[in-house]
Amino acid sequence: MSEMDARIAEPLAGAGIRVLYLSGGAPAPVEVMVRRRDAGTARRALEGTDWRLALGDAGMWRVTRASTYLWADGLGLRLLWGVPCSPLPGRALHGLERALWKGARPDEGVLRPQPEPWVLYLAVQSVREGFRSAARLEELDALLAQVGHREGLLGLARDLRLTGTLERALARRGGRGLRDGRRAGMTEAGARAFRRHARPRALRDLASGEPWGRAVVRCRFAGVEVRTGQGVFVPRPESEGLVRVALARLDRAGSPAAAEIGTGCGAAALALAHALPSADVHAVELDTAALQWARRNRRRLRLQRVHLYEGSLTDPLPASLQGRLDVVFGNLPCITDDTWDSSLAATPDVAYRGAGADGLDLHRRLAAAARGFLRPGGALLLQLSPGQWSMLQPQLANLGYVQLRVEERLGEVVIGVAVANRADAC
Repeated sequence: MSEMDARIAEPLAGAGIRVLYLSGGAPAPVEVMVRRRDAGTARRALEGTDWRLALGDAGMWRVTRASTYLWADGLGLRLLWGVPCSPLPGRALHGLERALWKGARPDEGVLRPQPEPWVLYLAVQSVREGFRSAARLEELDALLAQVGHREGLLGLARDLRLTGTLERALARRGGRGLRDGRRAGMTEAGARAFRRHARPRALRDLASGEPWGRAVVRCRFAGVEVRTGQGVFVPRPESEGLVRVALARLDRAGSPAAAEIGTGCGAAALALAHALPSADVHAVELDTAALQWARRNRRRLRLQRVHLYEGSLTDPLPASLQGRLDVVFGNLPCITDDTWDSSLAATPDVAYRGAGADGLDLHRRLAAAARGFLRPGGALLLQLSPGQWSMLQPQLANLGYVQLRVEERLGEVVIGVAVANRADAC
């Protein structure tokens, strides 16, 4: 369906919704608009698909009239029910919204606007503060070639009070513009000033209109939906392997009990408790902000058998758990300086960077401390790269762990299992 993947187009078409295609395609999300009256229906239709992350439709971000959905394989969709216009006030672009719908033509199951309003839409998006405009400017170039008479484009821009915006967008693309460059209008300049100086900071973030890195993220993970916010690690699909392996071992236990170390927003611990209601699940997190999200998620999912503790590794676990746990598991930071990827910078370093030259010092400390909490035959589960698991195995054996093996292999990640020796476990 052209740029529209069937996972997007079919649910919306099945709900009888007219969809206006605006922008995007890999690697950027596809961007579409629906009528405001259809926004609720469209979002309900998309809830039935297998997206993994959703941004912008929870918390205060619900006022932005936009939701973003991401699938595990990289497909993305930005669903709009109005023209994103921050730092301009929302009412400033109602005229452009009407122009986009007017005269839109059917094309492979969607509607496409006429070139003139479409150019203005892309111009507005490409000049917004903090917006990555390279892809938009390429689309803008392609659409300009379809505009027959530039005077018609200028006339529409003038009618919609977007002449200055159009000029600045054309200047950004390296062209000379249709006329001499203009300054931003008073409304736009005032809105930009508001975004820079507004208090509290959350109000400035909301005024940006772009949820990336700031909005509440809804994440589907191993059978549950959890939420997380700015600066908190977003659960990754690979970590679902920890839940699967833990469940396989706990299913065989009479009174199953487990502890997750470094729970973050609580995703794995809560997924485990959801899948096995009889399990007693304990979860430890050092970061206060992440622990707050874990508490919110526990409350929303009503999983009261998940016990949350603030602290490092096993330190905050109560002494009453000594020798009682069937499983201790965790996805601890393990990335070394030489493999650090700057694209991870949106999340604090502490969520990724491992301790020590090989990134495994935290894992060694956890392995030593976990033996005191594991039953004889209980298992320590760790998520690592294959090379790091190979490096750690001899040290685990020296600590008294046996049956050292890889239980799951997911691309560049393995789930390693180390079983506490029955003869010498505490």
